[in-house]
Amino acid sequence: EDVTMLLADDTDPIRWFCLDTAVMADVDYSGAQTLQQVHGALAEHHVRFVIAETLDDVRAQLDRYGL
Repeated sequence: EDVTMLLADDTDPIRWFCLDTAVMADVDYSGAQTLQQVHGALAEHHVRFVIAETLDDVRAQLDRYGL
């Protein structure tokens, strides 16, 4: 919902969206689905989606989900 609001604001469009995952211990299926939806919405608006500070285990999970 917050991402949708950011994308709807045409006065100052965003070009990058950075998700800091330093405190994420894992990513379950529903979390991965949500991230894929966010990525899709950002891509539709030509916004680059980046994930930062990812733990190795979380990176492996994101890779398995195609993120």
